Amino acid sequence: MNTIIYARVSTDEQAKGFSLDYQIEVMNKFCDLKGYSIIKSFKEDESAKDFGGRPEWTNLKSYILANKNEVDLVLVQKWDRYSRDIYTALGVLEEFRVMGVEVNSVEQWLDMNIPESKMMLSLYLSQGEVERHKISARVKDGNYKALSSGYYINKAPYGYRNIKIHDQKPSLLIVEDKSEFIKEAFQRVSTGIESAEYVLNCRRKR
Repeated sequence: MNTIIYARVSTDEQAKGFSLDYQIEVMNKFCDLKGYSIIKSFKEDESAKDFGGRPEWTNLKSYILANKNEVDLVLVQKWDRYSRDIYTALGVLEEFRVMGVEVNSVEQWLDMNIPESKMMLSLYLSQGEVERHKISARVKDGNYKALSSGYYINKAPYGYRNIKIHDQKPSLLIVEDKSEFIKEAFQRVSTGIESAEYVLNCRRKR
């Protein structure tokens, strides 16, 4: 069976030590055991929840389209490596099925010829989606608590820069050579006559 292996970690997972190489190793061993022929591998370090935001997945799909009838299987380690969005995940599975390509998981393998497998597939994909929502909620809660405590955790807006002095909270520092324009901009926009975009464009033309 001609197989493409696809490994993915999000940016946050990579920072915490999750390994793309480990996924590749697990899938290589699985294919050796099954006698599957690996014809291509793709490694993705991308947090995007949908397929359109993943460059390597786009390359994978392009490869399949350019090599029709030469790919039998796209293999992932676990279903949450494939997707954490059940709606789009099922749509892509059907799209690949029409092209004669199966998608499956090493650690959560499903016999796609058995109708009941669709129930298990939905369960695996739902687990990933629920976890994605939980992570998103934790991040929002953490950001809110940080901001409420006086920490500035985002990228500094124009006219400021991010600073952190020793053990003090991350905060903002005014950039003096831009401060006069910031004051002028607020004054001009506050009149209701000029828009922020107009004032910014005037600044760029100077």
